[in-house]
Amino acid sequence: MLWHGAAHDTTSIPIHPAAIANDGTVAGNIDGHAATWKNGRVTILDTAASKALAICKCESAAVVGVVTVNGVAHAAIWVDGIRIDAGLPPNGTSAEFRAIGGGFIVGNATVRVPNPDSGVPGDSTDYLEPYSWSHAEGWVRLLHGPLSFASIESMNSHGIAVGISFGPHAAQRAIYFDVGAGTGEQEFPTNPFFPDMRPTGINDSGRVSALGLFVDSLGFTSGNQVALV
Repeated sequence: MLWHGAAHDTTSIPIHPAAIANDGTVAGNIDGHAATWKNGRVTILDTAASKALAICKCESAAVVGVVTVNGVAHAAIWVDGIRIDAGLPPNGTSAEFRAIGGGFIVGNATVRVPNPDSGVPGDSTDYLEPYSWSHAEGWVRLLHGPLSFASIESMNSHGIAVGISFGPHAAQRAIYFDVGAGTGEQEFPTNPFFPDMRPTGINDSGRVSALGLFVDSLGFTSGNQVALV
């Protein structure tokens, strides 16, 4: 469904939505293919197995997501319906783009690296890592600190991205990246009532939406998630 207008009118749409641009273009998926919907018209972006995960808010002709190429998930951009296959970062085994805007494109990739815990020569494992991407520089790794792995969930037009990470002790942490400055991850301020937070979006004012597990009056972490803004 699409909710719109002051009266929150609803419109049934024929695609599974992922994001919406300022002009009302909805990016999403239909029958296993990336697609857009606008004013009652569906446009299939790709004949290959694919997903649209984000759309540029101010330039709705640009959509990003993932496409399957020879059985491997590649990060992809669709501009005016033409696919740009960004492939994988070095040592990557799969990749996807999660956000586009303000001249920035960001996403996540699973990367095969030596296992830091085993100490066995040749032992390696896949880690989820966040990246930015451009035609000029290609894939740029954004994870610089001691975190085991992380992912980007959303980004605003100023290049500030939010996501989650897991530290050495598997604690889930809310983090953000300054993609424009190319700096590493920074943790959100800690909150004793919400020890486990997962950001889901950030707007151009810097306001963040998130899901969080909360601590009840007895000091126990509830299994229920609550919406946070």
